[in-house]
Amino acid sequence: MPLLKAEYEKLENWKAEVPAANSILVSLRKIETTKDLVLHPVGTLKISQRSVPLDMTIDKVGAQKPSDANYFTLSVNAVGQDIEEKHESMEMYAMAQFKDMADSQKLSSPAYERQKGGLELSVKNEQMKTTNAVKRVVRYEQIIIDSNFKRFVKPFFTFYVTLFDLFLREMR
Repeated sequence: MPLLKAEYEKLENWKAEVPAANSILVSLRKIETTKDLVLHPVGTLKISQRSVPLDMTIDKVGAQKPSDANYFTLSVNAVGQDIEEKHESMEMYAMAQFKDMADSQKLSSPAYERQKGGLELSVKNEQMKTTNAVKRVVRYEQIIIDSNFKRFVKPFFTFYVTLFDLFLREMR
């Protein structure tokens, strides 16, 4: 189906993603837009499309019946590679555009449903493999300058100044 082939050839349907629970403590430099894909070492590659739902028999596409195929699937076929499928990429599809439904079924069913639209690929097994760790003792000094305390300090010697002035007047 040329429609599906064109969707997978679009550059915006191939995304390199960083894990959601990742807290990067370093900044990564900006890379100019290229045709090559650059992946984060613990990230995933998300391949998706929104033209046709995958892994289901399609009765029609819009108002036309498909002439070449009606069932599409996407799978990983990386022999000798360290790539595996992590998750299915779910997309929103208007199912009435792809299934023959009566008018009452169209009204009672939701307008959009989540269906498989692609895959998320990642490195096989453990992604966080590393070499030997180095333990270092880091010593540092922390100085806290708190000037806010001055608002709450009551002057201790204001009472003595008043007494001194009083005694000074009496001596004159």
